[in-house]
Amino acid sequence: LVGNESGQLNILKGDKITPFETEVKIPFARLKHLFTDSKNRIWVSTYGGLVLLDGKNSRIYNIESGFPDNFIRQVYEDNYGHIWVGTKNAGLIRFKDADSWETLNIDKNLTSNYIMSIAENNKNQLIVGTISGINYIENMNVVKTVTLDDNLPSNFSFATLPTDNYLWIASNDGLTAYSEDTTVVFNTSRGMPSNIIYDLMLDRNGNLWMPSEKSILMASLKDLEDCINQPDKPLKLKQFNKSHGMKNNHSLGG
Repeated sequence: LVGNESGQLNILKGDKITPFETEVKIPFARLKHLFTDSKNRIWVSTYGGLVLLDGKNSRIYNIESGFPDNFIRQVYEDNYGHIWVGTKNAGLIRFKDADSWETLNIDKNLTSNYIMSIAENNKNQLIVGTISGINYIENMNVVKTVTLDDNLPSNFSFATLPTDNYLWIASNDGLTAYSEDTTVVFNTSRGMPSNIIYDLMLDRNGNLWMPSEKSILMASLKDLEDCINQPDKPLKLKQFNKSHGMKNNHSLGG
């Protein structure tokens, strides 16, 4: 399932693209994220509201219907089945049921209301990246923040990826590996071809994929961790760009 900024959804199967019919009209606004939850409901995040595609129960959540924000950036389902919504202006929203929700924002110690990413670590803590720092959340409470004061190169982040040993952070300042004891930044001075990393994805073979300003990068997670423990070890990266058949070197996400 793919979407575009004209409010259209399509099914991409093989080399064929066919329209995906929806019960409610997708807003003609910037489409930011598509997510299918454990109940096979599709959540469409747009800058014109949040769309829930669930057969006859499909609906649109927006300011006109009482939702806190129209600018929806991401939807995430945690290990307990809770649906979380990251917004641009209203912070983080957790659904109680289809008709009620609760909000976590700067008034409740969130570092910013502008949500960039949502993930979950092996302690079932929600990791929420914003334009002003990283937030660790338990039971709708911010229990920890990670910012410039913790040696991050920037408070701004595009994406986070928790693994067993580190929290990996993608930003305009490279790839950061953060733990309680260590903060290491991989940037152009550490062998990265670009400092601007937009997203992070870990595949089943333990490879970290990083869409970036100049190419798609891939590195072994083990090799990255070895480079943390051995600062003089050269960073091994694979790059994919126009020379590999891509139409554009600039890759925003995956």
